[in-house]
Amino acid sequence: MNIERDCIPDIARSAVELVLRGEYDKARSAIGSIDYKGLIAQRQIAMRNRRSRLAQRMIWKEKSPQTTTLEGEMRGKLRTAVPDALMLTTFERDHFTCRYSHCKKRTIYIPVLQALSALFPDIIPYHSNWTPLEEHIIYWTYCTSLEHRISFPHGGTSNPENLITACYLCNDIKNMIRATDLGWEVGKIQAEDWDGLKSYLPALMEAVARRAPEGTSGTKAGGLATSRRTIVENGKDPVLRLRLGSLVRAVLPGKKTRRNYRVDRLDGSQAVLYEMWRRDSDRVWIKSDSGHIVELSELKGVVEVLRTAPVPGSAD
Repeated sequence: MNIERDCIPDIARSAVELVLRGEYDKARSAIGSIDYKGLIAQRQIAMRNRRSRLAQRMIWKEKSPQTTTLEGEMRGKLRTAVPDALMLTTFERDHFTCRYSHCKKRTIYIPVLQALSALFPDIIPYHSNWTPLEEHIIYWTYCTSLEHRISFPHGGTSNPENLITACYLCNDIKNMIRATDLGWEVGKIQAEDWDGLKSYLPALMEAVARRAPEGTSGTKAGGLATSRRTIVENGKDPVLRLRLGSLVRAVLPGKKTRRNYRVDRLDGSQAVLYEMWRRDSDRVWIKSDSGHIVELSELKGVVEVLRTAPVPGSAD
C-alpha cells in the first residue's frame, strides 16, 4: 500500500465534518484535493501487476468453454446474496480495514461516499456502470467491499467464516481467482479505531436531506435529485442508460406490477436489483435481503426515481 494514498480516508472524514458544520465550500475544496489521477495510476499499476503475476504462474489465458460454464454457475450462486446485516457485521468485525496483508487500507463505507456524491455530484459523481473514470475512481479504490476468502468457482460459500472486508481495488484485482495465485495472504484483524465513517452517516443523511445537490437539476426527494426519467425506450441500449446505485421503478420478468428497486450491480447486459419499499408505520426504507439477476432487455417500464437510492433504515 502506498502510505501517501492512505491520507484519503482522512480527507473524506474532513469533508464529512465540514459538511456537518455547514462549511460546504471547504468540504468541496477538501474533496477536490484528492489526487484522482494518482488513484487511477495506482489502479492501472495494480492491474498490470495482476496480469504479470498470473502470467508467471501460467494462469493468465484465454477463457475456455469450461471457464465460461464455471462463471455461469458462479453467477447463478449470486442469486443467494449476503444479507446486509451479515455484510455490516463483517465490516465492523474487521474495522472497515482491508484484510489482505499487502494492503491493510482503511476503507470508506459506500453510503458515506454516496451521500458526498449526492451533495457534490459534479466533483464526486456516483459511478455509472462501474466504469473507472477519473471522477469516481475513489469508489474503485477506497470503498468498503465484501470479499470471499475462497471464491465461488473454487468451492467458496457465503458462510461468515469465508467472508472478510477488502478495499474494492483488492476485490477487483482478485476477482474469481485464488488469493494464493497472486501471492496474497489474509492477515489478522487489525486493532484499528476506524469505522469507515459509518458513525457520521445519520447526521450526514440529514445534511443531504436539507440541501439539494449542487450542479444538478430535478426536484427534491429526500435531498436527492430525481428526474423520473424513462430509462428504457423502444429497446434502445438500456445498458448505458441504467445508473448504478440509483432507485428505479420497473416491472421484472414474470411480474405484473412495477416496484422500486436499487440498482446494485451492472454486468454487461445484466443487472442485480434489490427491491426497496417504505414501512407503513414509520416510512423507513427497507431493502430486501436477496437480489434479482435480470437481463436489462427484459425490464419493462423502467423509470429512475432517485439518482442515489435511500440508505436502508432511513426515512424520507
